[in-house]
Amino acid sequence: MTSFGRASTAVIMAVVLAACSTRDGGAAESDGTDGVKQGVGVTQDSITLGVFSDLSGPLKQQGLAATAGNELWAARINAAGGICGRQVKIEKRDHGYAADAAVAAYPEMERSTLAMVQLLGSQISAALKSSLNEDRYSATAASFSSEVLNDQRVLIMGTTYDLEMINVLDYANQKSALPKGSRIGHIYLDGELGANALRGSKHWAEQNGLTLVAEKISATDTDMSGIVKKMQTQEVSLLALSVTPGATASILSAADSFGFKVPLVASNPSFDPVLFDSPAADLLGQLLIGHSLAPIGSDVPAAKELLKAYEAKYDAPPSISVVHGFATGLIWQQVLESACKAGNLTREGVEAAVKEANAVSTDGLTSGTLDFTKLGVPTSRASFILSPDRDVEGGLTIVAENHLADEATSYRAPHEP
Repeated sequence: MTSFGRASTAVIMAVVLAACSTRDGGAAESDGTDGVKQGVGVTQDSITLGVFSDLSGPLKQQGLAATAGNELWAARINAAGGICGRQVKIEKRDHGYAADAAVAAYPEMERSTLAMVQLLGSQISAALKSSLNEDRYSATAASFSSEVLNDQRVLIMGTTYDLEMINVLDYANQKSALPKGSRIGHIYLDGELGANALRGSKHWAEQNGLTLVAEKISATDTDMSGIVKKMQTQEVSLLALSVTPGATASILSAADSFGFKVPLVASNPSFDPVLFDSPAADLLGQLLIGHSLAPIGSDVPAAKELLKAYEAKYDAPPSISVVHGFATGLIWQQVLESACKAGNLTREGVEAAVKEANAVSTDGLTSGTLDFTKLGVPTSRASFILSPDRDVEGGLTIVAENHLADEATSYRAPHEP
């Protein structure tokens, strides 16, 4: 085929996709026999929600676990009669954590689902941002960055990375009582996770009269010994991590080999149960982790029930990502029930229901109830403080529940009024 032919084909396909898109959120609207207005992905018998995740790429384990949580929620709600007299269906698409693949696969999902119960990956959310808004298509992000809280189509569940860092630093300081003027270190990943967590550590350090020593790394960096030695040389009294699990293992091992013993805190993506099979396994107990979610192996009743259901259906080891998927389902359950009560199961109805969702319960799986009504404002400010524990399912145990630092109350997220 000539280059002209390929270009012409691409133009034609773009026009076709644009024509097929619902765009205004109303192209598939109809009236149900029960008087409820039905939108894209809704029939008299079913409500179809999308899972747009990484099921084959670098975040495969997280994506599969979160999807299992989504499916377990749908199974439970369907067994209880569904929502608005309709069974919930989950439609899955794999983007492999590649933005171009996500953009290519998006139109098909958008045309067949009411909303996304899971949208995994910050770079994927960024690539789809304009399309989500044009299509009035709401999605729950499998991320905790406050940088996207100004996007009314993307729902962020619970405490964001910046607030998680503030809360875990505060908890650690209560145990070690750092004097004013002390240095604290923060090793953070280049990208949205690291930058957002860094906002939190900067705020906390400033509020407490401490000096922050920050070091940025890339996702491909594997040997952390040089940076750890630098932190030791600068005499930091506490070390915060917002990195990959592999980098966490390297940092722990290096600190141990240097005899560098300071309190260690971490953002939630810095840990994965796979680290119990790493050379740093015996050092993981030093970590304190700020997190929005209760671990699946915890004593929270809803988590215990979820673990039992997960183990009955899936063979893979459980993780906290299962909790994430299930909790987002609980959010959508309450949003859709509200939309049903208003007689409007369209994207416009979903949008209106989200704007009124000011006390969403996740049965204790997140820190407190969630408020989605204020654009730019985190839906929760308190955190679970967790510690790795190889003896519990999922590898994490709760050290403190609903920990809320004074500095978290005073903090203002990037887009917060």
